[in-house]
Amino acid sequence: MVLFKQLTKLSQSKNKNLGLIAGILWGFDMLLEVLEKARIEFITLESKNSHLATCIDHGWHLFNQYYQLTDDSRAYVMAATLDPRNKHEYFLCKWNRKHIPGMKKKTESMFEEFRLSYDAATSVDIPNPSFHDINLIDDFDINEW
Repeated sequence: MVLFKQLTKLSQSKNKNLGLIAGILWGFDMLLEVLEKARIEFITLESKNSHLATCIDHGWHLFNQYYQLTDDSRAYVMAATLDPRNKHEYFLCKWNRKHIPGMKKKTESMFEEFRLSYDAATSVDIPNPSFHDINLIDDFDINEW
């Protein structure tokens, strides 16, 4: 859980709470990419048993394990998709093509779930406001409040 909080902080910019959950996926991608480059650079046949190689390899496996846990929730994919900085472009540019259908399935299923909820909520008859209620709305001034 601490790791998710730290990745959330990575997605914030200039002390503003932007992104939050949307930044988890790209944060994991960024950190795994750094660790993969470190594996290539520092883990050789001669150094594969060194302390540094062990730490890099352990870190990569740990991050990968946590990253795979994000598959258990549609929230991460939806947050990244709804983030105007990302949309589906992030997935198309950064993810392996074999994962795209799963991402789209999660997105579409969640949109369908919300559409059904919205349809059910809007199908309920809401009584028209009375003339008195309309006058109250007209009298309300947000600037005076």
